[in-house]
Amino acid sequence: MDYQELAKRLEGFQTVFSVAKALKISNRTAINYIYALRKKGYLQTSRGHHKIRMYYIKPFVRFKIGYPSMYDIINTYSKIKIIPRYNYTSHYKISIELALIKALKSQDFRIILASLGLFNYVNWSKLYKLAKKENLARNIGALYDVIKKFIRVKKMDKRTRNALLKSEGEKYLIKEFKSKSKDFGMIEKIWKVFIPFNKQDLMGYKE
Repeated sequence: MDYQELAKRLEGFQTVFSVAKALKISNRTAINYIYALRKKGYLQTSRGHHKIRMYYIKPFVRFKIGYPSMYDIINTYSKIKIIPRYNYTSHYKISIELALIKALKSQDFRIILASLGLFNYVNWSKLYKLAKKENLARNIGALYDVIKKFIRVKKMDKRTRNALLKSEGEKYLIKEFKSKSKDFGMIEKIWKVFIPFNKQDLMGYKE
């Protein structure tokens, strides 16, 4: 099987059904091809509307030079994946804690949502120091309270929680983006931060 030719033929966003239709094969065979393309480095997975699994297929495998980017770290540790518009690498080593801070600073709905899976792997002491430095301490606390409603996450100690509550933070996670719903009203009240998500946005973590 020439996987590069296959990737060229399927370049762009696809689903299992579109791959099956394009190649005139069964859905089961399409899944096998998708698995093989991912293994060879030609395919990345994300979620589209209505939780449909989407596959971004590129015709060339690009070997990255440098350290894993924020996107790489999120896709490694989070259940919700994200496909960057460009092929990013970092010129310096990015920790899980720094990746989470970078996600918040991106002001991007999709990136922040996908980054919530990182809370299961953070060192709270390191994360607190970074968050305080970037004036995002209360934002970190609010997002932690949001994600722990959907998945089991690494416990935040009381000392860190109190420190985060007493620290500064931005009123908006995304500039001028107020509450999307009343789903997280109590969390917003505690942390004085607007949450731009609703419960449905987080359901991808439960699948």
